[in-house]
Amino acid sequence: MLDTKEKIEPQVDKIFAIDSFSQSNLDQALLLSLSLPGAIFDTEGRLVAANSAFQALLPESVVTQDLFLLFEDLDCCPSASTKSINGPSIDPSWNIDYPIEAHSKSSGRSYLLNGSTYSIGNELRHLLIIEDQSTQITVQRQKLAIHEQLLQTARSLSVGEMATVLAHELNQPLGAIHNYLSTAHRLALKENAPQQVCDAIQLASRQALQAAEVISRIREFVQAREPKFTESTALSLFERPLSMLKIDLNSQRIKVLLEFPDDLPAVIADKVMVEQVFANLIRNAIEAMDKTPAEKRVIRISASCASDHRIEFRVSDGGTGIAEENQHKVFNPFFSTKNNGMGAGLAICRSIIELHGGRLYFENFEDKSGSTFVCTLPTSK
Repeated sequence: MLDTKEKIEPQVDKIFAIDSFSQSNLDQALLLSLSLPGAIFDTEGRLVAANSAFQALLPESVVTQDLFLLFEDLDCCPSASTKSINGPSIDPSWNIDYPIEAHSKSSGRSYLLNGSTYSIGNELRHLLIIEDQSTQITVQRQKLAIHEQLLQTARSLSVGEMATVLAHELNQPLGAIHNYLSTAHRLALKENAPQQVCDAIQLASRQALQAAEVISRIREFVQAREPKFTESTALSLFERPLSMLKIDLNSQRIKVLLEFPDDLPAVIADKVMVEQVFANLIRNAIEAMDKTPAEKRVIRISASCASDHRIEFRVSDGGTGIAEENQHKVFNPFFSTKNNGMGAGLAICRSIIELHGGRLYFENFEDKSGSTFVCTLPTSK
């Protein structure tokens, strides 16, 4: 911040050149030349004039007071600058050489004060300039938030471009993989291969098709195309995700408990997109229990009717829950606690669920024995 004298003296010199101005006009002209909130007081502390910015900044009850009462409202740290105005008159040499911080008792806001004494003719005037520090802090925070949003937008655009390229480049090899596996499955059946081998080949073939569908949906998602809404049973939305993650679940010795009432209405959703959400939530639950004793490795998946024609799905794990310092960042794009994680999974999941008119959030267990991700989706009834 520039020194107050550097701000004021050029304006005062300019005003002196206009001889036709009266004393009050000179005061008003000086205030009008300021871009900051300012007020002028006489040597007895009486308010002579204040510009509109000063009047808008402080409560009316404070603006109409004299300088002594004003400084009673402003809780300043003691200094020679403030002590020199305590009394029936103001010290002629009063000046605030550098900004001091003050806190208004009446408004609760924080300010930076600058003060200067000048003379016009034979009269002394005391100029007080106040800057709203709260506003400055807010503006700075807004600038930082906008900067962060721009960074995230740029990164999201890069992800969108990357998804489009990947979809184009991977579709052909995935199609070839599916064809080779289909051929291998036929040959295995012809050669009377063990049923376990035939089943594994068939499962791999299905996963190749699933991967192709997922990539196609991701491309549509980043290109903002309309999802393909159809009716699906609540349980069917978990069949492919659980099948896809069967090997991981078995290798980690994780038990899956399903709680689905028989009378649940059908869900209206883009099945492939929602399956990807549930696959992501189950995969996260698996990874959350890597340090959990084997006997406590359980994933509970439940569904129940909620209000407003919605079904509430809950995926619970037996991990350690989400750390408090990370809870507000869980759904942020590009935030991840994994060393090799991109931090896109949960952000995309929430976007998909919100695209369906639902919600996705999490709950931590009070004893820190795990967490539950909850999502809602609309029903057909």
